[in-house]
Amino acid sequence: MTVAFLAFPLLPVRALIPLAAGAAAVAPVGRKLRATAAFHLACVACLLFATLGFSSWLTWPLPLAVAIAGYLAVTSRLGEGTFVREWLRRGRWDRGMLAWIAVTAIIPAVALVLWFELTHPDYSHLRGTILPPWPIPVLALGVVLFSIVNAALEELVYRGVLLHALDTSIKSRHLALVIQALAFGIAHIHGFPRGITGVALVFIYGIMMGIVRRIAGGMLAPWLAHIFADVTIGAILLVNVV
Repeated sequence: MTVAFLAFPLLPVRALIPLAAGAAAVAPVGRKLRATAAFHLACVACLLFATLGFSSWLTWPLPLAVAIAGYLAVTSRLGEGTFVREWLRRGRWDRGMLAWIAVTAIIPAVALVLWFELTHPDYSHLRGTILPPWPIPVLALGVVLFSIVNAALEELVYRGVLLHALDTSIKSRHLALVIQALAFGIAHIHGFPRGITGVALVFIYGIMMGIVRRIAGGMLAPWLAHIFADVTIGAILLVNVV
């Protein structure tokens, strides 16, 4: 299931439905064998791959929303909520944690601006689609709302289900941290930033968010830091594309 999470962003859309079917087959086997991590990861993967198989990246983050909502419904229905409660918690909230949030918000923002200014990527294809010809204040509000939702969903999947599944199923916590960050980076190969450089930058960011998640012991801190990164991306696009 981890390999599937690493590979799915690189596959054609038509390959995602068979991949979803494979994940659907893994889930009941994992539950029967009491392989809790495999069961939970398979549930999320099945729903995510199936949703993407019938949609496109332009509908993002809807596939993540469907996957998380379905996953929470299924696990609750089957009495598998213990695993969820282990990672779905607020975590620490003190001055030290606020400092971590600030650092992991500012550094990625600077890196994103530098990447855009140094590489001058062409995102003009977003004009009129993801960035419709609306007044800037309306688009800015849309960016903030999108950032809040997208950051929450991505953190729930990658620093929530995936990282906790890896932490509970492999011995090396360092390897678990690297794998979830690599999966997160590959998922952004066509995003912002994009390409191999984008994957590398997002991989580093995934490491940072994983560390914050562990220090905080919950999801609130990485979510807040992630919102700032997404708002930065939206601001760059509004200034340079609209």
